[in-house]
Amino acid sequence: MDFYMFLPSNASPKVYPDNTTCHFKTELAQRMELHGHWQAALIELHYPNTIAHIVQGDNDITLVSDSYIDTVSARPGSFSSTKDFLIGIGDALKSFGNNNNVVDTQPFTLLPDQRIKFMPFDVDEKTKVHFSPRLALQLGLAHTGPYPANEEILGVKPVDISLGIPSQMFIYMDVLEEQIISHTRAPLLRTVPVDTKAQYGSMTVVHFDHPIYFDLRTKSFDTLEIYIKDHAGRNVPFDFGTSTFTMTRQDHITEFYLRQAGGGQYYAGSSYQKGHGIGSWLGGLFRTVLPLLKSGATAVGREAARAGAHVLADVASGDNFADSAKRHAGEAVQNLKRKAASAMNGSGRSIKRKRLAPIRHTVAKARSRRSSTPDYLT
Repeated sequence: MDFYMFLPSNASPKVYPDNTTCHFKTELAQRMELHGHWQAALIELHYPNTIAHIVQGDNDITLVSDSYIDTVSARPGSFSSTKDFLIGIGDALKSFGNNNNVVDTQPFTLLPDQRIKFMPFDVDEKTKVHFSPRLALQLGLAHTGPYPANEEILGVKPVDISLGIPSQMFIYMDVLEEQIISHTRAPLLRTVPVDTKAQYGSMTVVHFDHPIYFDLRTKSFDTLEIYIKDHAGRNVPFDFGTSTFTMTRQDHITEFYLRQAGGGQYYAGSSYQKGHGIGSWLGGLFRTVLPLLKSGATAVGREAARAGAHVLADVASGDNFADSAKRHAGEAVQNLKRKAASAMNGSGRSIKRKRLAPIRHTVAKARSRRSSTPDYLT
């Protein structure tokens, strides 16, 4: 039976009032008590396209001279246009003027090819300007600095504010076993690509047609905690909005054994194959009895597989092997008895044989054949 859980980031507000879009805990409606070898996978994700272009911690601008070192931060947040983005960074540079005599003018000029001309102003000719790596990348600069004051600098690439948005999200869930992620291990649920060109404020829905299942490290829990990080391990900076996760789970061992009984991704050839010998003169009997034998063998195989899966699940949960095997073997026998009784009472599908029409010969042709003389006797 399919099982799904829907986990919105704004759930459980009274229990967890500090939940955010990128990091939240949710209290489940009931405690999960699982038996066997369970796995979980993400099959659908909704997330808001409200990721900030400039984030705190990667927005610093530093001026260095012989007489001072000072750092300001560009305003974190999202911008509707490249022009607004450049004005925001220029305002940060102008704020140096309160103490260090920076000229009150915008230092950036946007060229027709979307590159910038950049001239940081200062009365001290020895002043140098440094940008944080993310800002330098967005501005299309060749490097982070130092850039000399009062000299014109030309960007090497077009300004692209979307470069401040992470290209992918790493999603973690606390109840999963840790996975190998390069040089470390963490309970990774899925990596998700980010549509960096999506309209700000819209929602993106990602469907996973091929879910990746991971083992659960605990089989008893009533809360789940989810993190959404970027490639550097920082929280993805959503301005607002709700993310929603759709989860599914499966009992790995039971699914494995059920696939062995008559199907699945493994080879299962015919249990009976017609050949020469005794089958040639008892063919009619075999054609009558064979469907009954095959249906009975299939039923026995499925019950045996199901019982074996239940025994393994019980043993994994700490039950005694002998007691579990005895109990589930009895259940399998009772199930087979019920199926056999149903078959004898006429329930289910029956197989009808078609009768072949007899071959008829005309009297005239029959007499002709009896009276004709072979050519080799004449």
